[in-house]
Amino acid sequence: MKGLLILFFWLCTASALAQGVFSNETNTALQKVISDYPNKFGNIRGEKLLTREGFTEYQSRVSISGSTVRFYIVNDARKGESYAWTASLSRDPDFETARRHFKELYNHIRNTIVRIEGLPPVILTGNYDEPIADRTATAVLFQLLPGNGTLQQLKVELQLQKEGSQWVTQLRVFEKEALPSLAQQIP
Repeated sequence: MKGLLILFFWLCTASALAQGVFSNETNTALQKVISDYPNKFGNIRGEKLLTREGFTEYQSRVSISGSTVRFYIVNDARKGESYAWTASLSRDPDFETARRHFKELYNHIRNTIVRIEGLPPVILTGNYDEPIADRTATAVLFQLLPGNGTLQQLKVELQLQKEGSQWVTQLRVFEKEALPSLAQQIP
């Protein structure tokens, strides 16, 4: 156990020195979104855009240049309310360009340290999955380590998905229960 703690703190320090904590816009956005999770994302929720059966879509107060960012509240009669923040970061008809962008984003996100007031810092870790043109989607699910009670339900996902003739890269921060419902309802 002691060895795991030493490894965790070494990774945090090495990551901070290697890439700078939140040295890019994507990491800055992730810091803001994840930090607001204990507030049920109340500080990042902007103007209501639409309501459909099962979910409400809002503008997000956290944005990333050149992307479409939205915030969703999913209402499930059995599970109650859950939340999701999504950013469509790029659209590209060329698979190789989209694949390179996906890998670049993965490298920016992995080992990101997130600090939330009143909680110990967490680090985002996830195993890279190489996109293949024959697959319609590739996703990397990041874990927040060490997992604690407050953040245990929160997930971060980077996804490359084919939509028509375009390859779309999306970043999502969501409660474990929210994403399947969203995927079925949101165009």
